[in-house]
Amino acid sequence: MAFVRNLVYRQKLVKGIQATVLATWTLAYESGRPIIQIDTYGTAGRVLPGKSSQTLQFDEESALELVRICQRAYPGLLERALEEE
Repeated sequence: MAFVRNLVYRQKLVKGIQATVLATWTLAYESGRPIIQIDTYGTAGRVLPGKSSQTLQFDEESALELVRICQRAYPGLLERALEEE
């Protein structure tokens, strides 16, 4: 499990897209503050199916950084998201 404090850009060569897996999200509260938790689950052939592989937690500040990164990578994404609510 990891609580994401901040996101720092690092230029890196990506060698293809990883295997597709299920991810779930949960809204939890810590000391009254909302925390978004994203859990990923391994591939179907995993030794312990249904057990989460990675967990990332975001508070408001780190979530804001993620929104800004998404908007930079996918211009117009925020507008589309707000239209679909």
